[in-house]
Amino acid sequence: MNLFLIPPALCAIVSFAIGAFVLTRNFRSPVYRAFALFCWETTWWQVCWFSTYFFNDPTHKDLIMRTAYMSITLLPVTYYHYAVRLLGKKEEWPLVKGGYLVGLFVLMPLLWTTNLYIAGYIDHWWGYYTKVGILHPIYLVGSLTIIVRTLFILRTGATEPNLT
Repeated sequence: MNLFLIPPALCAIVSFAIGAFVLTRNFRSPVYRAFALFCWETTWWQVCWFSTYFFNDPTHKDLIMRTAYMSITLLPVTYYHYAVRLLGKKEEWPLVKGGYLVGLFVLMPLLWTTNLYIAGYIDHWWGYYTKVGILHPIYLVGSLTIIVRTLFILRTGATEPNLT
């Protein structure tokens, strides 16, 4: 058995279980649903990485990398979405929607129709991993911006006395 299978398998199981557990506490809660979505995007990413160890065909490898990147692309926005829901920051909601729109209608088409965002994969001794395209640094800057914004609203939200 390949020991490199263990970390993504464990991460997938744990993230799925946490998302399911939280969602069963209150399915109607937008905060819980956003958190479960974040967990399940992480689950999908790890399931894809787990499955990479079972394929050798270049076409399959490329397909798995692109499929994994479907959830990776949206993870920063979903993290922001969860923080906005958690803190009840309705004024941030247009930015959340904008982030999802860019992810779904700009990055996803680039992901599946070009090599500008993801350019296939690279073989390593431990398995293979995504080869980034020329536009990937723009995604990274956008992700970093979203994460910093999220941390900022979490920090300021934690100090507000009206937080319930």
